[in-house]
Amino acid sequence: MPTDYGKELERIFDEYTVLDLPAIRRSIPGRSRASLFRDLRGIGYLSSFNKAGRYFTLTSTCEFDEYGIWQYDGIYFSRQGTLKNTVRHLVETSVAGYTQSELQQILKTRVHNTLLDLVSAEAISRASVGGNYVYTNRDPSIGLEQMEQRRDRQGSAKDKSPHDPYLTIEVLRAAIKYPGMSAKDVGRALSKEGVKTHAKQIEGIFDFYGLGKKNSR
Repeated sequence: MPTDYGKELERIFDEYTVLDLPAIRRSIPGRSRASLFRDLRGIGYLSSFNKAGRYFTLTSTCEFDEYGIWQYDGIYFSRQGTLKNTVRHLVETSVAGYTQSELQQILKTRVHNTLLDLVSAEAISRASVGGNYVYTNRDPSIGLEQMEQRRDRQGSAKDKSPHDPYLTIEVLRAAIKYPGMSAKDVGRALSKEGVKTHAKQIEGIFDFYGLGKKNSR
């Protein structure tokens, strides 16, 4: 009777929980690397998003926390698979966006380069708030709500923005697209795009959300 490699892998993971590829290959000698990955896909596996992704476990083993993360002896796995997918999912579904330090506290691993890659690919957005970048959903309307929630959490006020919602979204979109841009520069950029506004309106929105400085240096 031919060997059921899927069942054999399940037995091995039931005993050891987390394994690297050399350990798996030692447990099933003679099976090619490509065949082993095909077997793993058949039973549902995850690779770690830290430790250079070299550890594996079965999805059915993971007891995910509220962020979709599970750790075993300092080895971290995510319901979303890769670190990049995990960071994007967390940012997209967050209530008030995330800073880099907040994400690193959740994921226990560096995310600086991952965030840069996601922003560069326009998969997520970011804005400078109080001297820190806050990463938000790329959808301006969702990003606006995340910014509102963050402002409320910081305790500066509990009321919603008194400014025009459409203009607020346009200003936030420009501030996210061009981080570090002054209120005056945002006004110029929006004017070129045909958005009618006044310097005082933009400065008011910048003040409300703590977006950088009002004037260019």
